[in-house]
Amino acid sequence: MCKRCTCTYMWIANTAGNIALLKFHMHEPKILIILNLSGSIEDFILHGSVVTLSIATTVAEFGREKKPKVVMMVHGSPCERPWPNRFFWPMSLLVIFAIGTVVLYSTTSPIKQVSLLPQPAVSKDLFRAQTETPIRTVTSALTSTYRLVEQKLRPIKQVSILPQSAVSTSTDLFRAQTKTPMKTVTSALTSTYRLVEQTLRVSNTAHFVIQAKDSSGRNMTSGGDFWFTFLTSVEGDHPTTGGRTAGSVVDHNNGTYSVSFYVGWSGIAYVHMTLAAPSEATKWLRDKYWPVEKRVFWKADFWGKHSIETAACFVQRNVTSTSHLCTIDHNPKAMGLTALYCEKPHVAKCEDFKTIAVDPEMVNTRTLELLQGDITLFKGENYLQPLTRGPKSFTIAQSQSNRTTDTRAPVCKPDEEPLANDGFWLDAEWHHLQCKVHRWEDVKAVRACLRHKHVFFHGDSNIRSWYCVLTRKLGYPWQHLGTGNGKMTMHNYYPDNQIETSFYFHPRVITTAKINLDATPYEVDILDNIPTDECNRYIIALCPWGHFTQWTRESFTERTNLLKDAVLRFRERCPGVPIVLKGTHTREHESTLKTVYGSDYTLWHWGRTLRDTFRGTGVFFYDVWQMSLAYGKPDIHMPLEVINEEVNWFLSYVCR
Repeated sequence: MCKRCTCTYMWIANTAGNIALLKFHMHEPKILIILNLSGSIEDFILHGSVVTLSIATTVAEFGREKKPKVVMMVHGSPCERPWPNRFFWPMSLLVIFAIGTVVLYSTTSPIKQVSLLPQPAVSKDLFRAQTETPIRTVTSALTSTYRLVEQKLRPIKQVSILPQSAVSTSTDLFRAQTKTPMKTVTSALTSTYRLVEQTLRVSNTAHFVIQAKDSSGRNMTSGGDFWFTFLTSVEGDHPTTGGRTAGSVVDHNNGTYSVSFYVGWSGIAYVHMTLAAPSEATKWLRDKYWPVEKRVFWKADFWGKHSIETAACFVQRNVTSTSHLCTIDHNPKAMGLTALYCEKPHVAKCEDFKTIAVDPEMVNTRTLELLQGDITLFKGENYLQPLTRGPKSFTIAQSQSNRTTDTRAPVCKPDEEPLANDGFWLDAEWHHLQCKVHRWEDVKAVRACLRHKHVFFHGDSNIRSWYCVLTRKLGYPWQHLGTGNGKMTMHNYYPDNQIETSFYFHPRVITTAKINLDATPYEVDILDNIPTDECNRYIIALCPWGHFTQWTRESFTERTNLLKDAVLRFRERCPGVPIVLKGTHTREHESTLKTVYGSDYTLWHWGRTLRDTFRGTGVFFYDVWQMSLAYGKPDIHMPLEVINEEVNWFLSYVCR
């Protein structure tokens, strides 16, 4: 025979005990037979021909080993003869012996059968034959029983033993993994309120009691809920005409709340009790939001010699390492341990800092990161939901006294204890109960009051609007909110009456407009640099809160205390200067995230911090919370009617 007709036969075995006979012809391997544990002999046949495999494929499919164990190798001359005649009987006996051994082993061994073939190549009958095992006694779920051994068991927290990488991240599985037990949350749908006294006259106090309940109607047993309460003489959610007044809420920390209203008009009064935020939401803000650093971000421009770069910036307290940061602004007298930092640009230097603007996208991302699964506390049935289980209205009789509230109110003075109710609206006029306020609509009277005075306004847009309305009351051209570069700094001098007015926006402005830091000086620096040779010229008005709801409570409190220190230093030099601090008020919320980082509850709490910090300093804290809440729909920039009444009060105090 020719050499090219020579065939090589090789017996190989894998670690599972299976044996295969390989035929090599013209360097082309073919598997002829397999002896498996079931004792059957199967040819690799597809469509009537022998399956042809490469050596690598044969080894991978057969033994999953790189080096299969060689049992026997023989050579033969003709390709049609597996072995020559001289080896016929010995080889035949060897094959029969091997087959018998394997059959005997497979019938007595309990080892599970494993198919070496790819699943598509295994016939159904062969698969069934290979996987058949003797019937054993197997536990059945249909007949098995269970019983409770102990009646009182402690609940055990279940812990997953899977590594995180092995957990599916599909939406349904993620929700199942992050689902927490439902917390008991106050529900506006089931909570109730009632009127204590049924007979009321003008100038009386209407007392209500709110009973907070959960969604199942059970009484809440702890406090912490945040409420908006007001009365109106006109039906509707937020009327801006007729009589309106806000209530004073007392939390008894047992699920009940007392609400008191001063009733300043006769006739009907519609009751509005609104759950602004449940206790779980206010607790989340106090415990999980207020203490966390880096919640507000800006984008800074660095103008290098050869490039302009942008970097992320933030305020943070007690930063220990600044090797990767640029310290853009740190004024210890104004901010204490809190400073403004930016990530270092790649090419430009820290000294190349130019302007800064808030980054809303980073703010939203950070807020979502902190909220995680608690976002439902700030939307839907948990956000600004009215109570419906209580009297919708009641009737107020005419007062038996002819005195008005204006004649009974005292002269405005600082450090007075606040009343439960500040006043009430009648159309566009606010009637103060705290102190006597005049209507400053006479230009000559306003000019006479402020002649030879320099009025400093420092804060945000809420005090800038005072500056603008005061300009109008002086009879000069004015704009309500200012435009362009005039938004940050304003200055006017009126030589005919020697009246000077100045406005400065505080640092860390939350605006998408690019701001130069030089345009926003600190209150501390303004107060420390006012000359003392003419102390009787100055009037100071401050408003340090609108842009600080994303600061930590610790940083805001420290900033407030440092501002108080600066005020006390100034008062030592100029003790008779009137200083006014405008308090906080509610605002609008265009999105769920803004209800978190611009929370009304945070604003209310920041207002209490300001009031308590400046108590006893001679600063008049002007609390506008009830006045703004009662007027109509909340807005960070209240309408001119509200600003006009605030400036009337301001002039009544500084011109007394």
